[in-house]
Amino acid sequence: MSGGGTARRAGWRHREAALAVGVALAALAVRIPFLFHESSDFRFHLSIWWDLITANGYAASWRYDIGNYNPPYLYLLTAVAWFAPSAPK
Repeated sequence: MSGGGTARRAGWRHREAALAVGVALAALAVRIPFLFHESSDFRFHLSIWWDLITANGYAASWRYDIGNYNPPYLYLLTAVAWFAPSAPK
């Protein structure tokens, strides 16, 4: 038996790693131009809810009618606002 199979497998791993890096770089190249884009949904809804959550206390803001989303989404929004209160600004 020769060790050629191990070398071939290592060659495939390098190709797979190169492909993964290439795909990740392509994804970043597509995403970066839109990084600071604010959609109309954000401007007219989400930023208002974000301000309400951060201004009235995080869990305390649940007593207000914040949009028409289900509670798990609002809990997630509150958690993100708690960890990064100035993120969307």
